[in-house]
Amino acid sequence: WKRMQIGFVFFWMSLAAAAAPQWFNQGTGPVNLGSNHPRELSAESCRECHTQIYTDWKKSRHAGAWENTTFRHSFLAEPSQRCIYCHAPLDAQFREFDLAAITKPLPSGNIVIEGVNCASCHVREGKVYGANSIEENWRPHEGVAQEMRSAEFCAGCHQFNFDRTQNGKMEITDLPIQNTFAEWKDYENAGGKKTCITCHMPNHSHAFQGPHDLNFLRNSVRIQTKRNGNSVEFLIE
Repeated sequence: WKRMQIGFVFFWMSLAAAAAPQWFNQGTGPVNLGSNHPRELSAESCRECHTQIYTDWKKSRHAGAWENTTFRHSFLAEPSQRCIYCHAPLDAQFREFDLAAITKPLPSGNIVIEGVNCASCHVREGKVYGANSIEENWRPHEGVAQEMRSAEFCAGCHQFNFDRTQNGKMEITDLPIQNTFAEWKDYENAGGKKTCITCHMPNHSHAFQGPHDLNFLRNSVRIQTKRNGNSVEFLIE
């Protein structure tokens, strides 16, 4: 069943590729945005017009993907390029990457340190994509509406498998590294109605709240206790 779910993700990605530029690739390579200059792809270029979104994103785990301490320690222990494809996904970021960058500060303006920035989700082939289809809201961009509210969109980065090298070539195994989408499908199949956006982007916030946020975590888990003789039973929902 798990393999069927994961296979569905790749099938969905194939359909999406036929209708729109490639979005994500389960960490098998950098995201190619075309010939955009790195400075144009920086979140700083979005800041003036999208101040609140930028402020929310800046404190998010997306923005901190490259500078995340766990990632850095893990990468130094096992420096796989595939880690970079998720923590600094753009081809422009990959071109600016240097192995030394993981152990020392990068030059000012280097977009590698932006981690998963605005362009990672919203820019393809020189165009700005978003979930809003009202044309007036795009100016001055050459904007294109794109389905970004579905769990399948998030699966492009948050559902992928381990790789291994066979005869000098990388191949994808059946063992998940991140199984977030498949876990969500289990929840949906059990009657769950919420999506990734419902919980992690309430009111379209780009802070991407999650378990690193204690208030979010407190509101995500309910614990009931019941004394049973000399023991205590815990029910966690």
